[in-house]
Amino acid sequence: MSDFENDHSAVTEQNDHPAEEYFYGQQAPAYNNGSPETENTLAGIVGAFLFSIGGGLIAFVLSLVGFVAAISGLVTIVLAVFGYDLFSGAKKKGITSKKAIIIGIIITIVMLFLAECCSWAYELQKVLTEEGMTRITFFDCLRILPEVFKETEALSSFLLSLILSYVFAAIGCFSYVKQRIKR
Repeated sequence: MSDFENDHSAVTEQNDHPAEEYFYGQQAPAYNNGSPETENTLAGIVGAFLFSIGGGLIAFVLSLVGFVAAISGLVTIVLAVFGYDLFSGAKKKGITSKKAIIIGIIITIVMLFLAECCSWAYELQKVLTEEGMTRITFFDCLRILPEVFKETEALSSFLLSLILSYVFAAIGCFSYVKQRIKR
């Protein structure tokens, strides 16, 4: 029997499992078990953004009908935190980290801003279409919105509407965030 066969037989006698044989003398790599220490933050941010789109759509629709409601902020943050937990791997353990809450709040702020911009672009498109500019699209209006704010006094109305959205979202989110932080 060769030296290699002697060494190999000694290894297989000690380790009957191929995985143990592979890692013989080495520590097995750590896998993401969903704990907050090993959550995948980048994937969590992507998940938070994707899931928060639903809350942004609710804010957009409510804005179109003239409502500013706390429910849009609440739905947005709940979906953002759920998406973060699901994509980051923390959902497996049922743990919501403070990082998930902070990212959820930031994503909610961004999503409500985007919803407000979309609402204003939609209204701008309606006005311009009524004035005979039938070929202008929603995306054209979204692109020219900053110019409209510079040349008109609409910026103050936009900011007031955005602040109201944030205040109502904060009211809607307060209880949820407080509850999640206590866990």
